[in-house]
Amino acid sequence: MLHSTTTRHRILLAGFLIFGCAVLTTAQPDEENRVGVGASIVPAKATPGAEVMLNLKLNLADGAHANSNEITDPNLIPTVFLPKQAAGLTWGQPKYPQPTHVNEWYSTDPLSVYEDGAEITVPLIVEKTATPGPLTVEGSLRIQVCDSEKCYPVRRVPVKASLLVVGEVPPTTNASASMPQEQKSDPANSIVKTHSTGKELPTKISGIDFAFVDFSGKERKLSEFRGKFVLLDFWATWCKPCLADIPKLKVLYEKYKANGFEIIGMDTETIGDEAEAPDPVFVKERFEQAKKIVSTRGVTWTQATNETAVPVAMKVFGVKALPTKILIDRDGKIIATIGEKDDLTGIVEKLVNPNKQ
Repeated sequence: MLHSTTTRHRILLAGFLIFGCAVLTTAQPDEENRVGVGASIVPAKATPGAEVMLNLKLNLADGAHANSNEITDPNLIPTVFLPKQAAGLTWGQPKYPQPTHVNEWYSTDPLSVYEDGAEITVPLIVEKTATPGPLTVEGSLRIQVCDSEKCYPVRRVPVKASLLVVGEVPPTTNASASMPQEQKSDPANSIVKTHSTGKELPTKISGIDFAFVDFSGKERKLSEFRGKFVLLDFWATWCKPCLADIPKLKVLYEKYKANGFEIIGMDTETIGDEAEAPDPVFVKERFEQAKKIVSTRGVTWTQATNETAVPVAMKVFGVKALPTKILIDRDGKIIATIGEKDDLTGIVEKLVNPNKQ
């Protein structure tokens, strides 16, 4: 049965900042990205010249996993800790945990991932010239999470912790003894699996329009496709389910293009945290990768560039995860959003051939 014209999106839970200190801080995963990070420094006090350890513990929602630091697929984004330099501290090399391997429908090979509870440790040397007193340790964890259906935007989760530099040696304890008791959060209690009170799509508005630039550099508008059914396919190179959908979309496009069916690929590489101030190198690398995917996989429909697709995804449609597909009718009116379990082929066929039994 055709989806209702009123389609609601999931809403965000509250955003978070992570403040590590002498006590382990456990950050609960949020619904938008399904990841939280607990931070602590062990020991919490140190003399100049001593080594301490920053501990980061992943807290992932039920069924979610993060790409490991040792990805085997060049399209994916590895988990990386990015330290912030500070006077009085010297960073060592992060030590990443051994990944586990999971199988998902959208990947022919097992994925190298971190699951809930995985710990990353980063050594720190308190420089001999460090002034006694509190020191702020800062950095960010670049991480990208998927589950069995979708992939979520790349995050730069901020990490901030406090270290007290003392003039005398603190009581000797080993690192494990200094580690405070973990306050385990239950992702099942902190994640709203489905939410029906989010932002409504403007489904009652006919003639919805937006501008974009295609991969050839040409300025385009959605209104150019008026009179056709248009599927907006929000995707990214790091989204394995998106790439797994390409063969299905190719079949659909070839079968119904002559009946007035079009697809516009919305390449949204920097959706989420990366949207406001994207890394130019990252954007360039991903654009080249996106063009390669489009070329090598025989994608022939229109593609919107990341710079023009991301504002549409976030501000017009409120896209929070990928893949997201939105179907628009001949008058520019939103018909439905399409989930992975929905019969996209059946929906399109009923639209272009309404009299077919």
